[in-house]
Amino acid sequence: MKMSKMTKRALSLMIAGAMTVSGSATALAWSLSDEVTERETRNGELAVKAAEEGMVLLRNDGTLPLPEGSNIALYGNGAVCTVKGGTGSGNVNQRNIINYYQGLKEVYNVVNTDYLAAYEEDWNKAQNGEIGEEGTDYVGSKTGFCSTVYFG
Repeated sequence: MKMSKMTKRALSLMIAGAMTVSGSATALAWSLSDEVTERETRNGELAVKAAEEGMVLLRNDGTLPLPEGSNIALYGNGAVCTVKGGTGSGNVNQRNIINYYQGLKEVYNVVNTDYLAAYEEDWNKAQNGEIGEEGTDYVGSKTGFCSTVYFG
């Protein structure tokens, strides 16, 4: 099977994006210093470039992108408690995380900020062990074999 040049390029970008998001490209860049290194700056620029070039809409009927200033609503833990990597070997160390809300509010009018604030507060309480198995209106819970897992 022969791949076209465009297919190879797209595949390369997806792999680079996955490596950047998973931390494979920066696995040895961890530091105890507060000083931002040249390598961190380069890797951050690479991550942004890979994300910009790697995002593709599979089908668009003209709805997207929404015009700047449009009203939008965000729901769930990904909106304010965006997962920045994985856990265990998939975990990455970074200096800052931009969650979906922070990024989207720069362009759109997020109409449910009260919900997001309450959700984030409950999510942080859950992560600190301050919410029991009953959960809250915003954060549910399920007790497993060894621990309680919280979800949005």
